[in-house]
Amino acid sequence: MDIVANGQDVLVTSLAYTPFGWETPAIAVTMSDGSVAILNPGDPIKVDRKADVHSIAQKPTEAWVVAWVPKRERLNADKTLYSGGDDGALCRHPVVEPQAGPKVFGVADALTRFHRDRHAHISGVVAIVPLWLFDKNEILLTGSYDEYIRVLSINPRIPKANVKAEKKLDGGVWELKLLERPSKPHDPAGISFPVLASCMHAGCKIVEVRRHGRSEWSIEILASFIDPNHDCPLYYASDFQVASNDLRIQDMTFVSTTFYDKKLFVWIVEKEKAEEKDKVEDKVVQSEKEKRPEVEYHGMEDQVVEVSKES
Repeated sequence: MDIVANGQDVLVTSLAYTPFGWETPAIAVTMSDGSVAILNPGDPIKVDRKADVHSIAQKPTEAWVVAWVPKRERLNADKTLYSGGDDGALCRHPVVEPQAGPKVFGVADALTRFHRDRHAHISGVVAIVPLWLFDKNEILLTGSYDEYIRVLSINPRIPKANVKAEKKLDGGVWELKLLERPSKPHDPAGISFPVLASCMHAGCKIVEVRRHGRSEWSIEILASFIDPNHDCPLYYASDFQVASNDLRIQDMTFVSTTFYDKKLFVWIVEKEKAEEKDKVEDKVVQSEKEKRPEVEYHGMEDQVVEVSKES
């Protein structure tokens, strides 16, 4: 299905449904012409109203990512949408649902009255993951072309991004996925979030984002996966499957894909039982048709299995 804006075909670069439980379901999209729009999923998808948000030197540039902030009933918080683009801007859009009138809401107000922050990132913003927390501030994970993953704290009244923690991942942080999918907001102190990051030419990494007390954050790299047999594989997408309710990364299966060479990698991180061996050995099991990929370890004694398959 095509999306048309002002009579011109544009590329939809990301989309996000409103979180579960919202009164009015909607889809937010970003586009290759730097615009952001909110659509009604029940209507024909034709964008005749949108906001031009991301630009460089007054020229439109790609808007890459959009994300809704989960609803926080205890705090009576407004609904909020964030977008990021090639201009390095993180934009905050407060959303107001209509009392009457068109079902598509927030396009005129939320997308034209927004706050733009260009201080937190050195380059384009390509990944945004809001964390579901009971907190007066909005807490985001972001990924950027500048190769950093960051924890940002944003006060809705003064929406300037405050960098609480950052970590260089040695490649553009194109995609971030929480390995834990919470069913309710977390308490604000002493929690951690395992995250799967697709880092373009730097492969895939598993990181732990941890909150210490109420204001201190840290980011630690737990493990990395990359195929060294190609100069520029560009890992753009990764996902995972949980094998049990334990939610340990040792019980998950990971899938990663590369862009130019069109490969699919299936890999796991499995911790050896201490009683079986005094010293844990790292093993790699692979397809006979594929060369051995490289796996890096950061503070973990794990067994990793990769299976790479060319499409």
